[in-house]
Amino acid sequence: MITHSQKDVRIKLNNLDVYCSNVTVTYDSEVNPVLEVGIKGGYEYVPVSPQKGKMEITYFLTGADPLANNMVSGRTPVSLDFGGLTANSGYLNSYSFQAEPHSPVEIKASFGFYEKIDGVFVSDTSPLPEIEPLSVSEMSLGGGTVVKVDNIKSLSYGYQCDLAPIYEVQSSLNYDGAPAVGVSRKQPKKVEATLSIYDYDLSLPITGLKETFKINFKDKNNNLKQTYAINGIIKNKSMGARIGDRLISDYSIGQANLGGDQPTITGIHPLSGSTGSTIYISGTNFENINTTHLGDYPCEISGVYSSTGVNIVVSKDIISGYKAPLSVESQGGRVIGDYSYEVTDGLTYYF
Repeated sequence: MITHSQKDVRIKLNNLDVYCSNVTVTYDSEVNPVLEVGIKGGYEYVPVSPQKGKMEITYFLTGADPLANNMVSGRTPVSLDFGGLTANSGYLNSYSFQAEPHSPVEIKASFGFYEKIDGVFVSDTSPLPEIEPLSVSEMSLGGGTVVKVDNIKSLSYGYQCDLAPIYEVQSSLNYDGAPAVGVSRKQPKKVEATLSIYDYDLSLPITGLKETFKINFKDKNNNLKQTYAINGIIKNKSMGARIGDRLISDYSIGQANLGGDQPTITGIHPLSGSTGSTIYISGTNFENINTTHLGDYPCEISGVYSSTGVNIVVSKDIISGYKAPLSVESQGGRVIGDYSYEVTDGLTYYF
């Protein structure tokens, strides 16, 4: 019998090796017993849903984390590879880290997948070179009115998204299980942060206390590698003391989105055009854009956008002569520009 150790397991996410310290994969089939009238027990079982699984992984943060983008694009699947056993429909369910003094930054992530596991286990080792993970010692905080870098002891950050698979009706029975064609959110995304700080104030208004800041992780050369935005409400405060330790306050922050800086619109070009044409919006903080609108009409984003500019396509459902300002909504907020765009060649109605 051949046995393996952790050195024989190569872990890849989206075909990229990771500095993994712990990983677990579970795979389930859901079956129920078939009961018959006059018989006390069941002897047959039938499936009630396709197979599903979960991968839980802990890895060291060594630079910019591409998985952080999946908190924004939560319905974009990630390919999972556990020593040659693969699933292509991994959806991010949770993402968290704990920042303790003088400790390396470890990310804990959980993925749900809804398909048959392919491949066979193959003994292999990671080709990644030895590297020093990012340390909390090089962490800095940007902004903040209550939470300051000189009064914080530790913090934790957590993202959670409860997803449900979407299946298509199959023309025939698939004993391998039909893979999900996508996912839907059962509840809104949940982002929370908990901080232990040296602050001795338990005042809290009925509306909570607004707090906004950024967690910046840097390398030894002070190069910024990864940023997490906190933009929420302090909803809980507690204070305690114990023998041999300093007086500590714990604050809980909840937020309804992933946070970030409020976008601004500085200009648009052109100022008029037909439906289906492109408008360039210039501004700042165009990160993690959710939607763009011309007045009440949603507009699709064209191509790749930057933090200072985005191209949008004028909706074909707009009538000629319609004139309205443009708006951009991101994870950092929503802004309506001062510049209006006029549709000169749109739908025409005759009465």
